Amino acid sequence: MSCQVTYNKDGSIKKVLDSNGNESKLFIAISKLPVVKSLQEALDIYKQTYKFAKKKQNSLSELYLDRANRVKKTNPSQYWSFDIPSESIVTKAEQQGRIVDIKGTMGIVTPEGTLIGMFKYDDSFKGASSDVQKARVELGGIKLDNYDGYLTKLYEKNGFRVVSRVAFNEDYAPESWNRGTHGTPDVVFMIYDPNKELDIEEKSFDKNSIENAEKYRDSFVEEAKKLHPYYNQNKSADTQDFFSDVVTVKSDKFKPNKPWTSLLNFTELEEKFKTVYDKYTGLFDEHIATSIPTFRETQIKVGSAITNILNPTPKGFDENLVKIKNNYIKKQGIEEKDPSYTLVDKSLFKELAKYHKETQDDRGNSLMRESYKAFLYETKKQYEALVEAGYTIEPWLGEGEPYGVDSNTVRKDVINNKHLYYLRSRSATGENNEGDSADNYMPFESTGIEINGDDVLFNDLFRAVHDIMGHVMAYNTFSTQGELNAYKTHSPMYSDKAQKALFLETVMYNAWYSENKTYAPRKIYDIPKSFLDRINSKPLVYDIGGSEGGFVKAITESSRGDIRSVNLDPNPDMKKVHEKNPVEGSTFIQEAFYESFEDDGVVYEKHIPKEKADVVHESMVFQFITPNRAEFLKEIKENYIKENGIFLTEEKLIPETEKEWLANESIKNNYKSEYYSQDQLQQKSEEILVGMKKNQTLEVEYVEDLKNNFKHVVKYWDAGNFKGYAASDSKDIIDNFIKNLGGKIEYNFSTKKSSTAYAIIREPNLSFKSDDKTFLSYREALSTGSDVEIGIETPSGFKSLITAPFNINPETQQGFINLYIKEGILSEEKATYKGKPYYIPKGINTLDKKVNLEILESDMSAHLGRDSYNVVEGMIDLNPNEILPSNIYYSYNNNEQKIVNDLVKEIIQSKKLTLTNSGAPNKIQEQELQLKLMGLLNKMGVSTMSMTEYVKKYGDKNGVNPSATALADIANRVVAFKEGFIGLDSLTEEVMHFIVETLPEEMTVNILRNIHKTTEYAEYASIYRDIYKKANPTLEEQEVEELVRKEVLGKILKNSTLDNLNPKQKNFFQKALEFIVNFFDNILSNSSIKSDLKVINDRIEEMFVQDNLQDILDNNVPSNKSFVMYQLDSSATNDKDLNLLRAINKSL
Repeated sequence: MSCQVTYNKDGSIKKVLDSNGNESKLFIAISKLPVVKSLQEALDIYKQTYKFAKKKQNSLSELYLDRANRVKKTNPSQYWSFDIPSESIVTKAEQQGRIVDIKGTMGIVTPEGTLIGMFKYDDSFKGASSDVQKARVELGGIKLDNYDGYLTKLYEKNGFRVVSRVAFNEDYAPESWNRGTHGTPDVVFMIYDPNKELDIEEKSFDKNSIENAEKYRDSFVEEAKKLHPYYNQNKSADTQDFFSDVVTVKSDKFKPNKPWTSLLNFTELEEKFKTVYDKYTGLFDEHIATSIPTFRETQIKVGSAITNILNPTPKGFDENLVKIKNNYIKKQGIEEKDPSYTLVDKSLFKELAKYHKETQDDRGNSLMRESYKAFLYETKKQYEALVEAGYTIEPWLGEGEPYGVDSNTVRKDVINNKHLYYLRSRSATGENNEGDSADNYMPFESTGIEINGDDVLFNDLFRAVHDIMGHVMAYNTFSTQGELNAYKTHSPMYSDKAQKALFLETVMYNAWYSENKTYAPRKIYDIPKSFLDRINSKPLVYDIGGSEGGFVKAITESSRGDIRSVNLDPNPDMKKVHEKNPVEGSTFIQEAFYESFEDDGVVYEKHIPKEKADVVHESMVFQFITPNRAEFLKEIKENYIKENGIFLTEEKLIPETEKEWLANESIKNNYKSEYYSQDQLQQKSEEILVGMKKNQTLEVEYVEDLKNNFKHVVKYWDAGNFKGYAASDSKDIIDNFIKNLGGKIEYNFSTKKSSTAYAIIREPNLSFKSDDKTFLSYREALSTGSDVEIGIETPSGFKSLITAPFNINPETQQGFINLYIKEGILSEEKATYKGKPYYIPKGINTLDKKVNLEILESDMSAHLGRDSYNVVEGMIDLNPNEILPSNIYYSYNNNEQKIVNDLVKEIIQSKKLTLTNSGAPNKIQEQELQLKLMGLLNKMGVSTMSMTEYVKKYGDKNGVNPSATALADIANRVVAFKEGFIGLDSLTEEVMHFIVETLPEEMTVNILRNIHKTTEYAEYASIYRDIYKKANPTLEEQEVEELVRKEVLGKILKNSTLDNLNPKQKNFFQKALEFIVNFFDNILSNSSIKSDLKVINDRIEEMFVQDNLQDILDNNVPSNKSFVMYQLDSSATNDKDLNLLRAINKSL
């Protein structure tokens, strides 16, 4: 809509004319509003402006619902069987372009292809119903159900067939049904089969079998889709011919008139990748690079990033030790092998840990005894080679560990001093397991070597040699990834016969510790060859529709063959180009993604992956098949990608408005005009782009589909209508990818400023209960006016996780949030941007969200104070102490939208109102922290009870220390408090214990190993060590020490959390991190420990601020952790006399 605006001399708006030359009703309505005399009047003006603006919008979803309700109300007898879809369904249908409005009749088709909600709102048109049916079929309509009668005949006329029917059931009759008027028609289930090609036997079901009837109908859907034009779009020869024409140069119509030149700069690593990529680019690559701005640049940057993250080669190698290794291998006649370093495969590690747990100890296994003989013999030989080169090892006889887990300290001692301390088996892993001896456990046999009076066991000798040749030689850390790298570094020094024993002693125990955070039970059993093959297999990259293969071949070659790659493409001409200049390790598979299809009599079979990939890449392929992305993403998630893999997708997507689309296309065409003539551009538009546009999808819909399949979704490329998204269930790999990419790739090819990528936070499958009613949304639950229970539906019913008190007092933060969610102004969903949560205005389009943002800003200033919030990229930060860049940019979809913005702004500016409240809170309050802590316990499945209740339930097994004010029972997931009183200090500490148990090993291992240097450790370690020894007499010394160290870490984290109650202007988690880092600063020089502390702090922030329920449930406390952690009364921790110890001993 175009509008004409005239202004007064002072710059204010004088008159607004719409496209028909009439004065804007919106402007007239606002200009007649009275001059405000108070704050409340200003707020009322906002509300009126908002309501009028929404009314003026006349969105299609609002029109649908308004008309549907009107016809239902005015003619209930005619529309007795018409069910009005829910607001959410209609809104989504509008966003996806699935509402049909033709000649006074409307209808909807769902993404699943179900026809719903047809009604006539204007009787002046004739024959509209058939037109609506045809339009809905063109949008993928393939099935429906309705009461038998006139509509059945209408649908049959338009190609639908009855598949099943259910007898009328009065118990479920619509409210307006009347037996005398409407009779008792069957419910019929129909499917689209216009030529009656499906072999369908119509079946009838009794009145209580509606689900069976529907299921029977749906059994024909997949076959029907094969015959439906919508689900078979653009799989014709046109697309294949287009690709072949370009790659084989059958004509010059798609050949650029000059070579591609880059618009972006590259890093040194990216330049190296580009050099390799340029060797394998072909005519098709050149065509795409000169047609899509920054596409080739993106491929280079993405390919370089993939190569880096999938090839975690150690940061350095010690030349002296490498020489010792090479000389040893040559002398022993071992075949020289280069290790292939790969990322830890979490799903495989889970499988290995499970196998170790379930497999019987078989120490008499003859094959493994032979493997161990070779393994121990060769380890001693390696030690002798080190001694010959001047290296010495000696047992550590001091307290704790000589180096902690600081690999830098170990490396310095070995490299600078040719010296290493080793921990004796008894010191490192506690007392030997019952029955373990040199007679039945070969690593406990003596080596015959004596050092400083210590009879060195093979177990100790291997650990020392492995530290030197596995960790120090290749600069590998002691993390899970570092241990895997150490195995791969050391493995080439062993013969084939010794490999299984080496694998069991390293990889299997590493996998166990990664999953269970405890030392693995010692076992010997035959290792399946498949485990060795999978651990030592090289990472895999799939490129769906990789055309000539330059991208994947460059990745494989750049990694020196350490990364395998697959180019999955059905085009035979692409296969010829790929294989003309082959790269070992990069394979072309001539099959189809997702489903088979036929072209010129040739059937291209559906590809079924034999193994899952670390990276799956798709670039501009989906848009040539169908607009239905949800099924593609499901296929990738289930069959193509590993559990912690990453999916990278680059697509041309449809923005919110046609205006934005056309503007972006105009800019892109200017870019293309540098390489192609106008005749070439016109030919391409006619031959291929029209078909491609038909199969494109909305960006918002595609992002929604990505989020429905992956936990983390981030945009990494923005070039007008071309977008790139990364999706994974692993936040670490997403962060690593973006880091290696150097941030998001952008260039000036978009008319709308691209906001920094953020992810919507959704609680998975939550339900909301209030007044004994269950709701699907928090907003609906608030409508009851009662407290809302938030939980999940289980087979046994609703399970409450936490209760949100009903509060709509806008003077409080939670009340403000609830009130404006209830009123439909604030969205229930939150966004996370740079790790911080933001609230977002509700709205079905940009204008709707913009008006709501204006209202929210005004009302937040009035109720909470101007300092209580910050606005970033149209998102609201209600904890603004850590201020992020507030660069707000609005893109106006049309002139009228800009006018609305100007009018709303003018109201406030002309009245010169300052809406502030200096008394707004700026810090987390004690009560709020308590609620968050309790909420975390609930979400982790941890129950709370009094100490008395605990003793009754568990006391016969555990006993309770008499000085304990609180305890955390990890195995039973219980927190108990003395006299049932939940003090903030005790509550915080016990929550921290559970949080520590949910953290991955790599977050805590460095800190726990060095925590003995802290003052907290000095203060608490002795008393807790005595307690845990007596409470857990079967635990070994090292396991008791692990509990003590976790106890101290919990106290440090508790202190940093409670420090938030100080009214400083620092962010809560800045202060927590500062507290911990400063605590260690003077005694620890290792920067990696500070980094680990920050990682822990970030995880706690995620739990508190983002309420990241899914991560907590995914990282639940292992059930086999059978120990109790205490918080003691302060007098107990200070009083260390014998009387106290005797009392403790007696109680245990």
